[in-house]
Amino acid sequence: MIKIGLIHSIDLDNRLITMKNKNKIEYFYLQNGLIKKFQRYLTKKVFIEFDYSIDEKIVNKVSAKKINYFIKIFKNTPHNREIYYDLSIIRNGVKDLLYNQENIIFLDLEMTMQSFESPKDFKSEVIQAGFLITDKFGNDLERKNYYIKPTLFPKLNKRTLKFLSLSEEDIDSGITFSEFYNEFKAILEKYNNPSIVVWGKNDILALKICYEINNLEPLNPNFINLLQVHKNYFNLKNDLGLFDAYKKYTGEDLDQDHDALVDAFMTKNVFFEFKKEATR
Repeated sequence: MIKIGLIHSIDLDNRLITMKNKNKIEYFYLQNGLIKKFQRYLTKKVFIEFDYSIDEKIVNKVSAKKINYFIKIFKNTPHNREIYYDLSIIRNGVKDLLYNQENIIFLDLEMTMQSFESPKDFKSEVIQAGFLITDKFGNDLERKNYYIKPTLFPKLNKRTLKFLSLSEEDIDSGITFSEFYNEFKAILEKYNNPSIVVWGKNDILALKICYEINNLEPLNPNFINLLQVHKNYFNLKNDLGLFDAYKKYTGEDLDQDHDALVDAFMTKNVFFEFKKEATR
């Protein structure tokens, strides 16, 4: 259900907002995520438009409906309208982002994992990188799959080997991170610094750590965190798994192999399915 109106009162401690409908006071409650994100805008005399659930629950001795997400938050002043949040602007920005890509690199990384036997100074390192490079229509241009030798802790622990779809031999026959760095840099130059689409922020953080470990100047391409784009566009409160997103668009329920090239392929499919969904 959608509602729009003026905030009559707000109780941040109990996460309650009231709105006045004629002579009747209506109560709505917010989840913690919405409070953290929007509390600086939620004051009396501010207009809000939001989606809410009709089911009610008792909050601080009153019956209140749950606000699912905000559509718009604004305040009218004598001279103009101050817009604090507008979901339509965010969604239009996402559409521009999706369309303004020429060549795209879909990247996934697999990293070493800490286990009980790992030393205290353990740092997770990239040991596999999968690239799928396409044009803006999704046509494949190149595929790359690298196995990468860890620098600090060359021997993989049991937890890492059990979790990932690779073997010690794969890594032993791989390249150093410095060699991968040079390959990565050459790809960025070849395709004129394309956007790199990843699912979540872990891959971006892993690269940063590996640059530091190997004393390399960080490469700073334009990363697109497709998970965060989904959360912003659909107002998702929780993270969505890559394979869950794939199932949402295709109906296929696949087991995750934890293989970087496979996951890069899945990221590509989710990107173009999402593009169709967002630009209808």
